[in-house]
Amino acid sequence: MFFVRLTFLLLFATNISIAADEISMTFDDLPGAGVGSSTFLSINTKILDGLERGNVSSVAFVNEGKLYGGSQTKFNDGMKALRAWVNRGHPLANHTYSHYAFSKTDLEVFKSDTLKGSILSKSIMQHTWMPSKYKYFRYPYTDIGKTEAINAAYEFWLKRRGYKIAPITISNADWVFNREIVNNPQNKDLIIRQYLEFTKGVFDFYEEGSRRLFGRNIKHIWLLHANVINTLAIDALISFAKKRGYVFTTLDRVLKDPAYLERDNHKKSSDSFLDSLDNVRHVFDWTTYPNMPYVW
Repeated sequence: MFFVRLTFLLLFATNISIAADEISMTFDDLPGAGVGSSTFLSINTKILDGLERGNVSSVAFVNEGKLYGGSQTKFNDGMKALRAWVNRGHPLANHTYSHYAFSKTDLEVFKSDTLKGSILSKSIMQHTWMPSKYKYFRYPYTDIGKTEAINAAYEFWLKRRGYKIAPITISNADWVFNREIVNNPQNKDLIIRQYLEFTKGVFDFYEEGSRRLFGRNIKHIWLLHANVINTLAIDALISFAKKRGYVFTTLDRVLKDPAYLERDNHKKSSDSFLDSLDNVRHVFDWTTYPNMPYVW
């Protein structure tokens, strides 16, 4: 009887493992977006501390242009912030230098801006134990270009340089809440509470979209930014996802989901890879994205 019970428990545990939803947490616009009076290093350190507490690995997408145009002190602070991610085991990735919208930018200019956006980040990675992990690219604004032909030419160019495209499946509009908390710090508690409530609605929305498209909840890629709101909410965000049944994993593992073999259907205005895929199938109403709160 003991062995029967033990076998049942082992099978039950195995099934939980198999059934667990998986998610990768990624951060854009490093060394910082909408940091207010905070420094790049303080913003990133607080987020990294939260990731460490939650035992979460991540990938950090850098706009190297954000390092320039200010003082030497600001540049040095930004470089320390980028090194902090790598020192804690989170690889850097390319988000271009200038954060141009590809559909409004000449192909050759966009290529040059991509190369320019890799100089410092790639150098930082090459002086660590994980130089081969500098390999991801993410389109600014999820804008994949004016035409399919231009997109194909650019992605062929990227592939020759060893890059992999990092799409997004979950976006919880953290930049909107960040703007409010920077402008209205006296409403911090209310804004954070509404941010977390909105995040729940967003997860409901994208999970349903995934089930409509694939008949299951695929492995997800969560877009966040290096900003003030996430320094304050990082623990709650990680806790929320875990309580929802997610296991945090690497971007490498998530992209092995067969869903990512599907071809992006060139919907430039999409905030999600899922929405873009449905540009042809039309199996889900993407206009039902949760409404923003307006009580700030």
